[in-house]
Amino acid sequence: MKKIIILIGLLIFNAGLTGCQKEKTISEKLIEMGETVNKVLDEFEKARTKMLGVFGEFATNIEKYLTNNPKDIAETANRWESDWRTVADQIKALESKFDEVEKSSKKYFDQLDFLTDNINNSQLRASEAQKNDDLRARWHKVYDQAERDMNNIREVLNEGNDFRNVLLSSAMRAKIDDNIEQMKGISRKAKRILNQLAGFSNNGKRVLRGETPAESSNHTITDQPNKKENTNAQTQNNAMTPIKAVKVKASTFQAGEGLVFKPENVNDDNLETWWSPKNSEDLSNEWLMIEFDQEQTVRAIEIHGGSHNPNFRNLGDIYDKNYRVERGMLEFSDGTDREFSLQDADQVQVVEFAAKKTKYIMLKIRSVYPSSKWKDACISHFVALK
Repeated sequence: MKKIIILIGLLIFNAGLTGCQKEKTISEKLIEMGETVNKVLDEFEKARTKMLGVFGEFATNIEKYLTNNPKDIAETANRWESDWRTVADQIKALESKFDEVEKSSKKYFDQLDFLTDNINNSQLRASEAQKNDDLRARWHKVYDQAERDMNNIREVLNEGNDFRNVLLSSAMRAKIDDNIEQMKGISRKAKRILNQLAGFSNNGKRVLRGETPAESSNHTITDQPNKKENTNAQTQNNAMTPIKAVKVKASTFQAGEGLVFKPENVNDDNLETWWSPKNSEDLSNEWLMIEFDQEQTVRAIEIHGGSHNPNFRNLGDIYDKNYRVERGMLEFSDGTDREFSLQDADQVQVVEFAAKKTKYIMLKIRSVYPSSKWKDACISHFVALK
C-alpha cells in the first residue's frame, strides 16, 4: 500500500513538472521565433547586397560589350540572355528569402496571439491583444513597403526577360544607341529599388524590439510644403536618373584596422562601405564632393547619411553606433547652396531641389544624430540625379 502511494505521488509530481516544462517551452519557443525572424532578416539583407553586386557587374559587362561591338547585336542578345539568367537566379534567391521572412513573421505573431488567447484575466487579455495589434500594424507598415519594392524588382526581371527580343528587333533597325540607353534604364531602376530595400531588415528588427520604424515610406524628402506637391515630386523622382561622377573627393578620410573609409565608397553601389572624415568631432572643415565631366542639370541627390551594415565584423547592426547626418549643406559650382535635413533612418533618402546647372556638388555636414558607440560621422551613399 505504501508503495502504491509513493508511486501515485511520483506520477503527480512528474505531471506537475511536465506542465511547468510545457509552459517554459512555449516561452522559449516565442523567444526563438523572434530570433529566427531576426536571422531571416539578416539573410534577406545578405541576399539583397549580393544581388546588388551581381547586377552591377552584369550591367558594366553588357554595356561595355554593347559599346565595343555595336554591329554585333545578335551576339549581344545571346550574351544578354545568358548573363541575365544569373541576375534572374539572384532575384529568385531574394524572393525566397523574402518568403522566409513572411513565414517566420507569421509564426511569430500566431504564437503571440496563442499566448494572449490563453490569458484568463479578460482585462489583461484585452490589453495584451491591443499590444499585439499595434506591433502587427507597425510590422505590416515596414513589410508592405518592402513588398512593393519586391514587386518592382519582379517588373525589372520581366523587363530584362523581354530585352533580348528588343535587341534582336533593333538589329534590323540598327538602333543600338537606343538599346544602350534602355539597358542603362533597366540597370538604374534595379539599383534604386535594391537601395530602397536596404531599410527593410533594420526597420523589421526595430519593430520586433518594440521600437517605431522609420516613418518615410517613399524615401523622399522635398522642398515642397504640402501633400499634393509632395506626391507630384515623387512622380518626378521616378523619372530621375543618376549622373555619373568622374571624381569623388573629400577633405579627409579615415583608414585603419584593414579598412579604408575613402570618399569613393559613397559611389560604389554598395551601402556596406562608407566615407568617414578624420575629425568627426569638429566637422566645420570637412567636406565631400562629387564632380562631373561637364556641367550637368541636377534636380536631386540620393543619400544614405550613416553606416549601413547589419552584421559588421560580427558586431551586429552598427547603424546607430556611428554618427548619422541630421542636417547638411549642398554647395554648387554656380555659387548657390541648399540646406537639407534627413530622417534618422537606415535607408537611401532623396533630397529634391530646384533644378540647377553645376559641375560639382559639395556636401558639408552641419549636425549629426547621436552615436551609441563610436564617434565617427558616416555617409554610405551620395549620388546626383537629373
